[in-house]
Amino acid sequence: MTISKDALLCVNQQKGKGVGKEGTTHQSSAVDIREGVIMAIQHKGNDVRVRRTRQLLKNASREVLQEKGFSAVSIQDITERAMVNRSTFYAHFTDKYELLTILFREQFQQAMASKLPSTSSWEPQTLLLLIEAVC
Repeated sequence: MTISKDALLCVNQQKGKGVGKEGTTHQSSAVDIREGVIMAIQHKGNDVRVRRTRQLLKNASREVLQEKGFSAVSIQDITERAMVNRSTFYAHFTDKYELLTILFREQFQQAMASKLPSTSSWEPQTLLLLIEAVC
């Protein structure tokens, strides 16, 4: 995850920290923690607990989305349904928009995998199947 100097400056000013002599900023603990959480999840992506928690959040969000619609869904709704803390949600996803993007991506990948042969090659027939699946 890359954080711009402007974002760090904003966070640092809110924390009462300033900009260094050379225009560099000192990272705040909130940014460090957030980056650490993201890095930890990326490295532990194969951890069964991480996969299970992400799946719980995705399933809960699908259920709540069907009931309320996207604009009415809150992070609190999703976390209550998944029976996890809000901080757990934010350790896995930035916001509900990122979660929705991931859900769409997974659904699209599953649809493509079901339509295309498992040993895809770039032949005219395979490309035709791809175009039909997308349209």
